[in-house]
Amino acid sequence: MKNCTFSYCSLPASRIVPMQWEQDAEDMDGYDVSIEVQAYDRAGLLRDITAVVADEKLNMRRADAHVNERNNVAIVHVDLDIRDVRQLSRVMSRLDRLPNVRNVRRKVS
Repeated sequence: MKNCTFSYCSLPASRIVPMQWEQDAEDMDGYDVSIEVQAYDRAGLLRDITAVVADEKLNMRRADAHVNERNNVAIVHVDLDIRDVRQLSRVMSRLDRLPNVRNVRRKVS
């Protein structure tokens, strides 16, 4: 390997294993992203959230929800496999447009 500056270039060809990185985003597992949805509690809220996830053909790794009885606000946490930032933006925008949703945000640990 002429003009190679990496240390593996000095290895014999029999010791180098050719490899290729996955180029197609459809074949990637994606990134594990946590999203929090705050909404006024109502019948069908979880159904609507999971419908958005299903429409986007995403894998939902985890979901939990609870309602603050004092203000009737549901807090829903979901962990999703997201391919890229465009998909994350689209999903969050769709969730934000659901009826009674107050806030959608990405949770960063």
